Amino acid sequence: MDLSLKLPRRDDRNVGKKKSNSQSTRYRDKLADSLFPDPTRRGAFLSSLAAETPSHAIIWCGARPERLPFPTQSISHVPDELAAAVAREHRAGADPLHDAGAYYCADCSSVAEASIMLDAQLDRPIILDLCASPGGKSIFASRALRPKTLVANETIGKRLRQLAVNLERCHIDNAVVTSSDSSFFASEFAAAFDLVIVDAPCSGQSLPQRGVDAQNCFHPLVISRNAGRQKRILANAFRCVSPGGYVAYMTCTFSTEENEDVIRWALERFPDFTATESPRLAPYRSEFSDFPAYRFLPGQGENVGAGGFSCLLQRSTTAGIEDHETKPFRRERIRAHWTSHTFDDE
Repeated sequence: MDLSLKLPRRDDRNVGKKKSNSQSTRYRDKLADSLFPDPTRRGAFLSSLAAETPSHAIIWCGARPERLPFPTQSISHVPDELAAAVAREHRAGADPLHDAGAYYCADCSSVAEASIMLDAQLDRPIILDLCASPGGKSIFASRALRPKTLVANETIGKRLRQLAVNLERCHIDNAVVTSSDSSFFASEFAAAFDLVIVDAPCSGQSLPQRGVDAQNCFHPLVISRNAGRQKRILANAFRCVSPGGYVAYMTCTFSTEENEDVIRWALERFPDFTATESPRLAPYRSEFSDFPAYRFLPGQGENVGAGGFSCLLQRSTTAGIEDHETKPFRRERIRAHWTSHTFDDE
């Protein structure tokens, strides 16, 4: 048998790749049309998607060093003691200060998304990060909110080590790394957390600007599949929040189906939650919802990054929760894959 007959010719593979790229472009343009009917705004958006972001952010993991080997810029919506922007050409991730845990590198939009947590009025909270790896949102929350306990959860086993390594390198105290489905926390830790972070798995439409290949990120089936998963995770997150507590929902994508539509769906089913305003993020308020939500678009402003979405939701302090429905957090009730050496749950 001539096995070569079973294999596509190289020319056939190239044709398939061109067809895939053409289809991806068509879906991208269709999304841009739905977001921006105005040709000028649509053109600006599409142009920005084709260019890599010129800077990234660093989240300080302790006191900001007095001397740095590279210049930094302020990020308007984040205090200087928490984060700064650095031009990519300086390769901050290759500096010895990075290896020593002085800072964590992230896209500027990741910091913009996380900054919504600064509007949560909390004192030494108990925090659950449901989709935590590689750790940027957990690190930001630890630095910004000084939690009593931080549970950094990652359901994908192969991503656990990276999460644990980053938390340890960045000297994050009172942290526990776990690997459980969101439904586990919803059933075993109902109303136990003051803040639940949902950096939701998404189609990743801002990833190409970060140099990541995400060829199918604009495909309708990818968007729909992620939206369904996001709704399930967010519903479980809501069940974990104590009265008066918060859920911070974030994505790194642009489709309304994965952003505003998910929040709208959740608010209709959980009437004891409301979306909260963020005066600092007012310039980024979404035009696709009648509730406070925030979109970060590439090219929208200085140090905004590749793009993303963020919304902070608070549970009513008078939420009707029976005593038998609450299950306070106890570290011994979870299987920890890694625990901070300084963890103290007293």
